[in-house]
Parts: sequence; C-alpha cells; structure tokens
Amino acid sequence: MPDSSGKLPLNGFGVISRVPKNPSIVVQALPSGEIRVSSAYPTGEPLKSQVSLLLEGAVKHPERTVIAEKDQAGEYVALSYGAACRQAQAVAAQLMQLGGDQTTPLMILSGASSTHFVVSWGAI
Repeated sequence: MPDSSGKLPLNGFGVISRVPKNPSIVVQALPSGEIRVSSAYPTGEPLKSQVSLLLEGAVKHPERTVIAEKDQAGEYVALSYGAACRQAQAVAAQLMQLGGDQTTPLMILSGASSTHFVVSWGAI
C-alpha cells in the first residue's frame, strides 16, 4: 500500500517508486549484437556493509516494518527496523559474551521467521 508520498514499501528494505513521469533510459547497440538497456538516473551511494542496511533503517525510519510473519491466528505480526536492530544488537552482545567472534562458526537451525532474521543480523 502506498505511503503518503506515493511510494510503495519493498520488504522493508527501502522503497520502490512508481514509474517516473519522464522515464530516462540509455540504449546501447554493441558491436557484438547485444543491446544494453540501463537507467539514466544516477545510482545511490552503495552500502558500506550489510549491517549498515539495518542500522540505516533503524536511524531513518525506526517504526517502519522490516519483516512480518503470521502468528498462529493468521494475523501478521510486524517487526520494526528499530526493534529488529535492538534485538540484533542484543544477540550480537550475547554471542560475543559467549566467546564468539568473526571466526567462530554459527549454525542457525530454524525455518524462515522473524527470529531467524534477528539472529542472522546479530551474527553478522
């Protein structure tokens, strides 16, 4: 569902805009016969790391949903960037307190869930 700016949320990892009023593409016919089509709009700054994605989301829009899953009643339970970031930091602190570091193997035995998401981010 669009927000007040007309943008559509994309899995909580940013937004996709509606098609611009004046789309701008670059079409190149290469000597090999290939046709390369790309956007003429500049790309944004690349992320410094995967962790920066969650941290940036927690700072810029802490209440925005980053992940949601259905509970036993079939209702969606949302987890915000802010809450996910706090939980992931707590997981990271606990893993470090248990002696874990960047060289310690970690196996997460879980199906896809909000808990798996948080533990994965905490492990990064």
